[in-house]
Amino acid sequence: MEVHCDNEFHIVMDNYSIKQDSPIQMNYMAAKAQVPRSKQGNCTILECVGPTYHLLPYTHLPCILVKYLLTETARKLIFFT
Repeated sequence: MEVHCDNEFHIVMDNYSIKQDSPIQMNYMAAKAQVPRSKQGNCTILECVGPTYHLLPYTHLPCILVKYLLTETARKLIFFT
């Protein structure tokens, strides 16, 4: 398994990746660097959340509702991969 993440998580992820049965290869990116695949995934999620967000009859949404809206959208996108 291979994980791309920001160098900010270096301390936490090194300890976690070593403890796994099959070691995880960590690829740390420089600050402000972007991984094209993850950026594309984020854009896809936002494209799916946008219409749902705007169809809701509320002017403001609680943070917890936005969190679950994003989580459910990402989970449902996995069905099609």
